[in-house]
Amino acid sequence: GLAEVPWSVFARKLAPNPIRAISNEVNARIARGEDVLMLVGGRPPTELLCPFKSLSFDGRYGSGSITLDEADWNYGMGMSRGLPALRAWCTDFVKMQCSPAPKGQHETIITVGNTHGIMSTLLLLSDPFDFVLCESFAYSGLHAIAAPHDRLPVGIAADADGMLPSALDERCMQLIAEGRPAHLVYLTCMGQNPTGTTMPETRRRELYQVCRRHDLFILEDDPYLWLQLSDPRAEGEEASAADMAGISAGRGASFLHLDEDGRV
Repeated sequence: GLAEVPWSVFARKLAPNPIRAISNEVNARIARGEDVLMLVGGRPPTELLCPFKSLSFDGRYGSGSITLDEADWNYGMGMSRGLPALRAWCTDFVKMQCSPAPKGQHETIITVGNTHGIMSTLLLLSDPFDFVLCESFAYSGLHAIAAPHDRLPVGIAADADGMLPSALDERCMQLIAEGRPAHLVYLTCMGQNPTGTTMPETRRRELYQVCRRHDLFILEDDPYLWLQLSDPRAEGEEASAADMAGISAGRGASFLHLDEDGRV
């Protein structure tokens, strides 16, 4: 199991913004029915930032309209984890797509994009000149963001099914013997970039066990599930919930689904 979160020096220096603490207290009081007016944060009245009552759209595959509630609008300075409504949607989507293991400790946080998510993870779980394990041919964005932060990607041998568990195990033991153990491995199991390989579920399970043995965190980059090149539906035909569930079921278990320790 997971021994301890190897927070970086940077992560251990982080402290909550006092304004957030005050906002949380005020929100809690409002939830209890107390009559409280929050002036912290400099948020203007909602009506000044909500000029639209409804929106309509006409797209290639359909059209429609939505009615907007003032509560749906961003005030410009929201909570760091992302807009609650967006986080709730993303959480439901991840549950549908990955079915996170009940034993895992997971939470949805909104980033500004893929590279920002990678960067944040590197800053939180590694220190400058730490090794970050990845496949020998890995996403160029990982290398691009690792270099200016002095993180050192280490390529692990792979075959047609992805990273080799034996190679990962051997490299981890070498780094431990050198006194510089790795704490993080970056993996893309669906349509790996740049090789295009998709990792069978058996391989994912084997890699997960190696990660448990060496207490590695897994940064799973999973953007390509919905690129179905052999989709039999006619152009413009909408995917049903059953279609989406079938795509998710056919992908094999993600690392997030296999996670037993909260290490993904």
